[in-house]
Amino acid sequence: MDALSVAVDAVTPYLIFLAMGWLIVRSRLARESFLQELNQFIFVALYPITMFYNTHAISASFAESSLLIGVCFALLATVIAVSAVVVPKLEGDDARRGVIIQCLNRSNIVLYAIGMAETLFGAEGAALASVVVAIFVPVYNVAAIVVLEYYRGGSNSVPAFARKIVTNPLFLGAMVGLAFSLLGIRLPQAVESTVSKLSALTTPLAMIVLGGTIHASGVMRDMRTISWVLVAKMLLIPAVAVAACVAASLPQLETFVCFIMFGTPISANAYTMSQNMGGDGELAGELVAISTVVSLVTLFVWIFALRSLGLV
Repeated sequence: MDALSVAVDAVTPYLIFLAMGWLIVRSRLARESFLQELNQFIFVALYPITMFYNTHAISASFAESSLLIGVCFALLATVIAVSAVVVPKLEGDDARRGVIIQCLNRSNIVLYAIGMAETLFGAEGAALASVVVAIFVPVYNVAAIVVLEYYRGGSNSVPAFARKIVTNPLFLGAMVGLAFSLLGIRLPQAVESTVSKLSALTTPLAMIVLGGTIHASGVMRDMRTISWVLVAKMLLIPAVAVAACVAASLPQLETFVCFIMFGTPISANAYTMSQNMGGDGELAGELVAISTVVSLVTLFVWIFALRSLGLV
């Protein structure tokens, strides 16, 4: 299938970045402590630039996709709300609770959405997927900030919690980008190009760091948690999303874009944010890495099923 080929193309660079990180540490080109420091740099310096870049040029003309966007927002809110109720019953550690809730609701739509939608539906698919990416990447990150800050602990007062949110580097990057968008401010071409290149560095570096810091012993220890989280993330939640699209009578293209939003692997951002915001970064890294590999199978199954049912 062409769409599966796009999925393989999307996964392969991730696997190479993971392997590079593993080899860098094993060959002693860098210590794991250096990668941990690099991870903090990515969080404080590069992710805010990425957030700014993803929001600074958002168009306000989403009227034609309003039903799809509404369905996606409702589904995302439902996943977060249900996770917030269910996960604490299954996991007793706050550092792991925040990570699991974050990983259940965020997917790697940046790498998958536009390419897969364009393969199946042409330029129209790419255009619609671009709209969804532009809207929901910032939403994913703001939601993750709220969840991880809540489970980080410390003061439970509303002012203290709000202060942590608004001083988070990713939130600040998103807000500055949104201000640029609302005010119609456009960057000079040279600056735009530089910001774009810095933003493009973020995910590869995050995956290299992840490859160098993930441990097989940790994967084996966490396998029970990893298993049920990935069943929910890669099978149950996408099934609910597709069912919601059918109930809302969304056309094939919009159904597929919604599926991509909920059925693709966990974003590498989940690892970096968890590691730097008091979450269990090791568990987050394991979920990111394994979901990326598992997606080669789950995406094939999902695309085949959706095609067979005439939904895409």
